[in-house]
Amino acid sequence: MDDLAFAFLAACMTLAACGGLFSATVVVASKDSRHPERADFACDGRDDQVEVQQALDALPDAGGNVQLLEGTYELSGCVEIPRDRVTLRGVGRSTVLRHAPTDWIKLAADARQGERSIEVTQPSRFLPGQLIGITDDLINPRVADDAVYAYYNNYYIKSLLHRIEAVDGSSLVLDRELDQDAIAAENARIAPCWVMVKAYGRQGVELRDFEIDCNRDHVARVYATYSTFDPPEGYPDAPAPPPPSIFPHVRHGEEILSAVYMENAHHARCHGLYVRDVPSSGLFFVQCDHALIEGNTIIGIGLKGYCNVFGRKCRILGNEIADSIYEDGINVYDVPASVAVVANNIVRNCRRGCILINQSHKAVVTGNHVRGDDTTDDLGVGIGVTSRDGVITGNFVERAGTAITSHALGDFWGIERQNYPINISGNTIRDCYTGVRVRYAHHTSIVANAISDVLGRAAVISVGDSAADGLLIANNQFMNGRPANRAAVWLSGANHLVHGNQFNGFDEGVRLESTAANCQVEANGFVEVGEGVVRVRGAAEDLPA
Repeated sequence: MDDLAFAFLAACMTLAACGGLFSATVVVASKDSRHPERADFACDGRDDQVEVQQALDALPDAGGNVQLLEGTYELSGCVEIPRDRVTLRGVGRSTVLRHAPTDWIKLAADARQGERSIEVTQPSRFLPGQLIGITDDLINPRVADDAVYAYYNNYYIKSLLHRIEAVDGSSLVLDRELDQDAIAAENARIAPCWVMVKAYGRQGVELRDFEIDCNRDHVARVYATYSTFDPPEGYPDAPAPPPPSIFPHVRHGEEILSAVYMENAHHARCHGLYVRDVPSSGLFFVQCDHALIEGNTIIGIGLKGYCNVFGRKCRILGNEIADSIYEDGINVYDVPASVAVVANNIVRNCRRGCILINQSHKAVVTGNHVRGDDTTDDLGVGIGVTSRDGVITGNFVERAGTAITSHALGDFWGIERQNYPINISGNTIRDCYTGVRVRYAHHTSIVANAISDVLGRAAVISVGDSAADGLLIANNQFMNGRPANRAAVWLSGANHLVHGNQFNGFDEGVRLESTAANCQVEANGFVEVGEGVVRVRGAAEDLPA
């Protein structure tokens, strides 16, 4: 062997030792894999998370790959990524991680506040280390059907969350004292709950090419009774510190039954996952910088499809997310000096909002196809961005309450408004209750959009106490006005420029309230418009909230 060949071999061996060129691979087979003899670990169709976890734990400190062969893996507990630079990989949708069915088990006796053990009727159903929800009809009272969020509160079962330290006969020993009573006569009951895959503080984790079936219709819908998910000190101007692990002291109930939960796991990647029938959120990330969420399908979710809280520089690209019963498709709670890119996704039928980005810096939302699920009012949002220097461009939005807004959950943590401009350009909007709603975001530009068949009061609206100043509304097409429309463009505020737009089929083209001072409306085209420009005199009437 010559010196050059020897040096190359030595370099390869060094890379392998560091988890580089030849990273370790451990193979796992399911009960129904075609070639289990090829696997290092074989599952038997019951508690399959045990063998998958053993395979992950068998990887060297440098990380490596766990390859899941085709088949269904029945998980009765969580799979946790144990170290950095780990890839958990399947072979497409023929590899399925399935949440085992769970149900509520009655308590055998009252569980009292301050106690650390509870008596259950079926102790064999529980294991040490399991997270459980404890509830009764006082902890989880039914909400009147006409109450705010009644649908939400009556779907999830509010519970006290604890971890089992030991099983002693018919008693379960808990990780800490109970916060309140659970009374047997009030239908006291418990159920196990878990995230399918989780990672805490692990860097460079990759999940790719498998299906996660969360089995929503056959899982006890445990939800935390409390939340201590507070913003970091100094928010929004200070960086978020790495939060502590949520288990067992869960701070925010929705991650309990999520498909994937990651916390402080930077440079994480999810690619080619097919996530379905999730009681809670599909992918829930906290303080995960540089996350890449690409080419995944998340269908049938209770709350959020993908959520990143305090994560910097995340990219959400080319995913399909659909059918959120109660909340959002994509929801990013960022902090200033971060960047979020949401591009080329298909997001549809999400009750509260399809794409929502809050308190980000230079958020870019582009090339997405968004379809809402309700046009009876302006509450359901297609794209909402509360961002410094945000850009919303080249998207197609249809059938949403409000297609695009500058105020995405702006009251989150008491942040009532943001005054930063947003660039809204080149979007196509049709069949929405409201086209573009600008709240507080002064000097926003609305340029070269095509907005048609608006069902509510205006295609572009910024009025009332939340009206922005200094809007540029230029070179847009406003088409096919409806009888319900008050105007194509409806403005309060001051110092607006409405220039070079085309209006077709509206009773009023531009409506300026009496408070709309120093506004220029020029070089616009009006076809089949009752009045091109209406300047209201006197007190404003009928302004939307």
